[in-house]
Amino acid sequence: MRHEARVYSKFDGDLWHRSYSLRLWACCVVICLCCVIFAANSPAKPESQDHSNNHNHSHNHDSKSAQSQDEKILMSIPALSHHEAMKKRKSYAAQPAAAANSVAKAVYFPLSQAPIYSFTTGGREFGASRDWGRRFHAGVDLVQHAGQAVYAITDGKIVDFHYFYDGTYAVVVDHEDYVIRYGEISHMHESLRIGQKVKAGQKIAFIGYLHRSGSAMLHLEKYSGKLSGPLTQYYTPFLRRKDLVNPTQFIHALVGSYPSTG
Repeated sequence: MRHEARVYSKFDGDLWHRSYSLRLWACCVVICLCCVIFAANSPAKPESQDHSNNHNHSHNHDSKSAQSQDEKILMSIPALSHHEAMKKRKSYAAQPAAAANSVAKAVYFPLSQAPIYSFTTGGREFGASRDWGRRFHAGVDLVQHAGQAVYAITDGKIVDFHYFYDGTYAVVVDHEDYVIRYGEISHMHESLRIGQKVKAGQKIAFIGYLHRSGSAMLHLEKYSGKLSGPLTQYYTPFLRRKDLVNPTQFIHALVGSYPSTG
């Protein structure tokens, strides 16, 4: 009995194993058949869709190429420094104003002829020492004969007339972009008054005579016009307003542009 039971038990196990293998094989066959049937019945991809995909791929490729080309161009442009960028910005902002003021103002030398002596050397130049270095020359001296006419450099408005130095006077004209003091004159033209407008090349005064030195000249000072108030601080003799500028190059550029004396 024990032997039969053992045989039965062993046989029963082999039968179950064979049955399981058969079932597994059958399932695999069924799955394969299903896949074949599904593949055979599935609709093919429309040709237009393939063409569209190819077109999109080509378009994307072209876009990437264009983008790559743009990046190369941008990389070839040197970057501006902060100073250069600000300079560019200012230059662009100034263009409309420059276009609006395209008509240049007439500008003349303040005398009808060149000075007898150079105004860029010796005691006649701007910044020349005075009183052994205790003060300095605030303008340029255009040496000519006493009584010679003085002309307005450009359009402006007379803002002051006052005593100046050693028996001479000064007339101050605001020329909008700068202020000019025409000093060491004998008197202002009789037709003019403070507050009156003058034209470029208009006769405004006459050269005076310095009694101490026995010389005659037009002493000319230039101010930027950024400040206001008297050009000379009367409580401190010879001390000029802080927007005083060197007029040498400005006046030198006007040599030869003499006003009409007719």
